[in-house]
Amino acid sequence: MKKNILLIIRRGQPELEWIAPILYKLKNEYNIFTFYLSQDALNNFSNKNPIYSIIKKTYKNIFVQKLSTNFFWRLLQKIFINNKYIISKIHNPSFLIKKLKIKGKIDIIFSEYGNKSEWIKSFAILEKKPLIVNYPSSPLSFGQGFKEKHKKFYSKKLLCDYVFLILKRDYLYWSKSIHKNKMLFFGNPSYDAWWIKKIYNNKKKNNKHILYAYNSDFGLIPKEQEKVFENDLFYFMKTFINMKVMKNKKIIFKIHPLRNNPYYLKILNKFPKNRWAISKLPLTLLAKQSLLMICTHGSAAILNGLYAKIPTMEFARGYYKNSNFVKKSVTEIAGMSVVLNRKNLKKILSSSLISSNNNIWKNQKKVFLDTYNPEPDSTKKIIDVIKKIS
Repeated sequence: MKKNILLIIRRGQPELEWIAPILYKLKNEYNIFTFYLSQDALNNFSNKNPIYSIIKKTYKNIFVQKLSTNFFWRLLQKIFINNKYIISKIHNPSFLIKKLKIKGKIDIIFSEYGNKSEWIKSFAILEKKPLIVNYPSSPLSFGQGFKEKHKKFYSKKLLCDYVFLILKRDYLYWSKSIHKNKMLFFGNPSYDAWWIKKIYNNKKKNNKHILYAYNSDFGLIPKEQEKVFENDLFYFMKTFINMKVMKNKKIIFKIHPLRNNPYYLKILNKFPKNRWAISKLPLTLLAKQSLLMICTHGSAAILNGLYAKIPTMEFARGYYKNSNFVKKSVTEIAGMSVVLNRKNLKKILSSSLISSNNNIWKNQKKVFLDTYNPEPDSTKKIIDVIKKIS
């Protein structure tokens, strides 16, 4: 009899893309059920996304938690805040198993390590609890730029039996959150060659496309300071449009699936429609199809360009007071980032197209490969361990 896997999706697209090749390989030996913690989490996916199109066919069943789910108990929770009995009624494993039409019990739960849902806690306290595995929802290694003299820790405890990580140097970052014997290091399965080939479907690189992985952070800082974001994007687009070397090029924007305030469109609509477009394809594919990649400073999206072996850079934000955003990104600290600003924008963009083999980009590739050393088949390593521990 097949064992049952439950995938819990908190936010959406990024969580699925990292674990997708593993689910695909396990589909014949396990029943795969998916629980979306909100309707927004499900809506975050696009049917144009080939990864989602492939993986949703592996699902045995799905269940979406809506506002109406366990409405009576949720209503009581608003009155009696933090009442343990009411919380247990809302997050009842038997209820979820029934909704998903699971025969038997749940054997393994996969959830990203930022998921602190009460549902996971409710499974963790069962007498016969499932194996709970946390995994990344990003290609970023949080420990890549920090050595002993730059200690940086994730301080919250991880509620899981194991956590899958990308690099061994992540050990320091997670060392206060989980015992070292529960950390397993595998690389990044979402960039395994066989998986890229499957989802890429032999599409050719477009020599006119430049990728911009953009975080639309309007609304995250005080309203009076949002003008900085607006000016940054306007300045970038104006520079791009007026550069001779970019005359026949088009910017493809991939908007962060969660940081996606639509205000950015008011800025883009000031520029010719034939010079930019919005795409819902996954970054793994867009990076492979593009000549170069730009991302918002501090975004983990930069790794997608580096994995795709194209010139990749971060566009630094303008100055604003009381900022909660990073002054230096992790990839910048690690020495693999090329940072754009208003002074060097034209020079660096030109270099990435005209002299893509110069020392800037050679060094970037070298540092990335030395740091990440992409594994040839991370998926196989992970599956071998899953079968062993489950």
